[in-house]
Amino acid sequence: MKLPHLLGVLALVFTFTAPLSFAGTLVDDHFTAPQLAGRDLSPGRGVWTVADGMATCTQDDALYEKNKNHGPIMWYNATFTDGTVRFAIRAEKVKMFIFTLNDDKGHVFRFVVGQNPLSVHAWKEQGHDAKADTMPVKDAPKLPEGEWVQAELKFEGDHCTLSFGDTFKQTVEHPSIAKPKTKVGLAFAFGTLSVRDVSVVTP
Repeated sequence: MKLPHLLGVLALVFTFTAPLSFAGTLVDDHFTAPQLAGRDLSPGRGVWTVADGMATCTQDDALYEKNKNHGPIMWYNATFTDGTVRFAIRAEKVKMFIFTLNDDKGHVFRFVVGQNPLSVHAWKEQGHDAKADTMPVKDAPKLPEGEWVQAELKFEGDHCTLSFGDTFKQTVEHPSIAKPKTKVGLAFAFGTLSVRDVSVVTP
């Protein structure tokens, strides 16, 4: 077989056997510019200020009520199944911070932390009336006031290992964690939240 023909056959075989997901960095946001491809600061729910390597927003109570008690949020378009999400937040008088992963039909995974201890949730089904399963966690922390706290979520199959701050690290399991995800959301209710160093990396 001639070399050009052999290379063509090998390329065709690779095309049909290569995995559908590709390794790489899907999000790498250090807030060095007001706009970034794939980032949506959703001004209808609150105005974020991007400066000094972070994004900061103070809840507007009128917008909160207008949006049916949904506070400010930022979204990232990031399609992945397995991968690692990292970010840091600083909360001032924030009652609740919400991290959410969606697919094209709705919520898939979420953790919530604030004045109440951290909790983890996943959805077997998507839709307006779908209810989440709450997974047990031990020694769950609350949201520290006025301090930067680092979060990391590593998704592998139906497992997620969640690290929050210096002392909390736990692995949870749920079938929905293995679903393809398409959007990452960082939201909060009341007070002021700052966000920095957001990344989504696939294996």
